[in-house]
Amino acid sequence: MKNWKRKILSDVCKLSSDRININKLSVKNYISTENLLQNKGGKVDASALPSAGQVVAFSPKMTLVSNIRPYFRKIYFSDSYGGCSNDVLAFIAKEGVSEKWLYYLLSQDAFFDYVMSGAKGTKMPRGDKTQIMNFPLYLPPFPEQVKMAHILDAIDEKISASNKINQNLEAQAQAIFKSWFVDFEPFKNGKFIDSELGKIPEGWRVEKLGQILNIRYGKNLPQTKLKISGYPVYGANGQIGFYSEYMFKSPQVLVSCRGAASGKVNISTKNSFITNNSLILDYTTSKTLSFEYLKY
Repeated sequence: MKNWKRKILSDVCKLSSDRININKLSVKNYISTENLLQNKGGKVDASALPSAGQVVAFSPKMTLVSNIRPYFRKIYFSDSYGGCSNDVLAFIAKEGVSEKWLYYLLSQDAFFDYVMSGAKGTKMPRGDKTQIMNFPLYLPPFPEQVKMAHILDAIDEKISASNKINQNLEAQAQAIFKSWFVDFEPFKNGKFIDSELGKIPEGWRVEKLGQILNIRYGKNLPQTKLKISGYPVYGANGQIGFYSEYMFKSPQVLVSCRGAASGKVNISTKNSFITNNSLILDYTTSKTLSFEYLKY
């Protein structure tokens, strides 16, 4: 590392100031904080476009970072031309800096924690651009940047492949559950009885969820108390950070109960903290319901 040079972020990149008209964009190439995915998950198509006006233009190989609620760690390496809202920062690598190395530099938890340290606002913290561009770093020679980015790319590809396998297995599990417990395929040749939910296999019964387990809110946790390590914290859209305490030793089934995410089902990990943005379906209080059955 003796050839690495100490720099700040403004030495290695700049922010895009180009503008593009909304009428030249589609839901495929418009990016806002809403369609960037948290925890470095990339992006999905936008649900809608602004009605009119201009937004920040971006091009391939730029790094886009949400500047609202930096603790969500929303970042995307662009592969097309498009436009992004003013709450998304579009970083352009300077000469002698690998675009993909810059992306991985900004993907560090250390960068997002640095942005949070200078963010303004409590409910919707927003990063300070001047402070962001002063982020301290070490700049390797260009060939080393390329090599580092190549290695990290290979790791990301393996993670992506594993995620696709997990999603496929989850879909198979859902299909099997539906076959057994919704369509009653294994019981087609048996006896059925009438219930308020329609015909069900003989020996089954209909219960209300609240009668067989406890349903309660999580606990309030100000976002300013979120930490970079510790026990996982779950909010309305899944994990949002870490905290020094946990509420449950075992995983729990959660149902979001705030805002646009209302009704979304999440599964917490063991030793986790649940915020009051979710309802907790506490299977440990049930004598008849397993975690696996409740989950599916």
